[in-house]
Order: sequence, then structure tokens, then C-alpha cells
Amino acid sequence: MSIWADLRERALALVLAPALLFLGAGAPLDAPTGSPPEPVTMPVALDVAGRVTAEVMVDGQGPFKFLIDTGANRSGISRGLADRLAMPLLPDEIVHTFTGPVASPITRIGLLRVGEVDGVRNALVPVLDGAVLAGADGILGADSLRNRRLVMDMEAGSVRLEEASRRLLGRGWVALPARFQRGNLVIADGEIDGVKAHVIIDTGAQTSFVNMALVQALDRPTRRIAPLLGTRLVSAGRPMRIDNFLFVPKVDVGDLDVHNVAAYAADVHIFDIWGVTREPAIVIGMDVWGRVEGLAIDYQRGKVYVRP
Repeated sequence: MSIWADLRERALALVLAPALLFLGAGAPLDAPTGSPPEPVTMPVALDVAGRVTAEVMVDGQGPFKFLIDTGANRSGISRGLADRLAMPLLPDEIVHTFTGPVASPITRIGLLRVGEVDGVRNALVPVLDGAVLAGADGILGADSLRNRRLVMDMEAGSVRLEEASRRLLGRGWVALPARFQRGNLVIADGEIDGVKAHVIIDTGAQTSFVNMALVQALDRPTRRIAPLLGTRLVSAGRPMRIDNFLFVPKVDVGDLDVHNVAAYAADVHIFDIWGVTREPAIVIGMDVWGRVEGLAIDYQRGKVYVRP
């Protein structure tokens, strides 16, 4: 049984979804150097919201617990960690979060490192406040995963970060019709009851979301949508209240069928930043990815694999 199985039926009064998009110019990200390192394999560690975390070294200190967030184009650190490491804060930059843009202090990181694998070097990253980190010390975003393959093996209870040129271990992997855009955001092509939809793979989201364009495109949506009693969505920005809930019996993504998705319905800010507000879209979070045996994202070749 998946280690996330006990989270499937949980009714949530608080939903966590970072989804950082940092558009600040800053210094260019340095490319990894040297020969390809050996794969880094870590036991799965979950935060209180059921999201996967990794142990990360920051400028040679640590390890610290970082949330692995495929919905974030940049890594970030908590205010507490920045204070602990006495990192100087630079003037605020605008960071786009799930719920809206916020002004966030920025700091410079010399090197993020996961095991023997280097993440970002000489990078400007946002300093984050609030409950969205759920006790984590930071977010490991797509900038730290580029040119690598992220393998989340839920069945074995491990997370692996490896060179994309290595053979993907194990059998039964299904390739998804996915593409990468806007800072390595992972988007697959899906279909829900005959409606074409963008399927966004977000391991930083505690649960799934749909936009109102998808709700309106479905036949007789009033049979599917239900009111909520003041569920709060907490992101790196301002908390917001969500009043609608959608039950999706099945999402078809290539050869993968995802059944019984319970999604919150709202036109949150990040849909606009991702450019999908007017087109049907669903963000699939860890409430769904925790059900599969494995999820692999190849950031070098732009490919996504799932082991159902």
C-alpha cells in the first residue's frame, strides 16, 4: 500500500500550495560542472501535508529539509533559515504565488546541494514567510532539478535524483504526453469527459485544483460542483478562501487513467501566470501522485513517466 494512502480521504480545512514563480532578473544561473555524479537516493520524508521533502545543503551547511516542488520555477528558503545562516537580505522583488503576487526579500545562495548533486549556484532566491512551508526550511524548485531526472518511487519509499542519461530503473513506466514551459513547469495534455485540458504536475500542491474554464466546459457542471465551508488556501502569498469543490471521476493523460480526483475549483492567480486561465486546466497535486507507484520527471529531455 502507498505510504500516502491514509491521506486520500482526508477532508481538508487548510490547503497548502506554494507554486512560486520568481521573475526577477538577478544573476544568471551557473550550469553544473564536472563529471556526472552518482545518483542520490533518499528515503521518502513527508511534511505534515503529505508532500515529499529532501535533505539539502546550503552553502556547505546543513542538511536542511526542503520541499520538492515541481510547480516552482525557482528554489526559495524560509525566513527562519535565512536568519539562522545570517544571510543578507536584498531589496524586495515580486514573486508570483498560487494566490497572487507578493513582494519578497531576496538573498543570494552560493550553492544548493542534494547529496553529491549540485543544484543552483550563485542564485538569487526569495525568502519565504508563513505556513505554506509547513515547517520545511525551503523549496527545491525546477531550477535545482534542471538537466537531472527526479524519480519519486512511492512503492519503494524513496526519492532519487540522477543524471537523465542513466537508464530509468524498474518496469511498467508509462510515458505521458507532456511539455515543459515557463521555467520548466510540467504540463501534460489530458482529457476529462471529452474536454481537452492542461494537466499541471505539481508536487508542491497538497491537493488538486481546477480552473473555472474547466468547470464551465464540462456538461452540467452543477451536478459535479459543491460548495465548501470556508476552506483556506495557504500559499507563499496571501491566504484565500475557496468556496467550490469539484469531483472528477476520471482524467485521461495519454495511456494513464487517473480516477476519482477531488479538486478545489477557483481561478487562482497562478493559472493566469501559467497562461491557462481561459483554457480548461487542472493542477494535480500529491493527493493524486501519492496513489501511483512512481513518478519520474526528466528535466533534460523534457519527458515525464508514471508507474501506475
